[in-house]
Amino acid sequence: MSADVDQPTVINLWATWCPPCRREMPALAEAEARHGDVRFLFVNQGEGPETARRFLAAEELRLKDMLFDGTMAVPRHYGTAGIPVTLFLHADGRLAKAHMGEIAPEQIDAEIRRLER
Repeated sequence: MSADVDQPTVINLWATWCPPCRREMPALAEAEARHGDVRFLFVNQGEGPETARRFLAAEELRLKDMLFDGTMAVPRHYGTAGIPVTLFLHADGRLAKAHMGEIAPEQIDAEIRRLER
């Protein structure tokens, strides 16, 4: 997975059955709305589109780019285990940080500021 759009990218690996994923999703959605110059990719792990859409609709969450990773290829590529995981990539696609576990809103903003330097 490369950031071929020449902008910093945040990739969140999540699933609807994961309580920490569910708790952090509103903060990630708000960060996406605040940081228009950063691409956010929400990569659902192992679930189908209908399951994810039902969850997002019930929680009234609007996300721009939702992807579905039924084979768990993204965590294998980045060498991460478990979810949630939030990956922060520089504009050239290099991994800057992999945050394992639930992420706080202030951590999201701090990592994005580091990417934009």
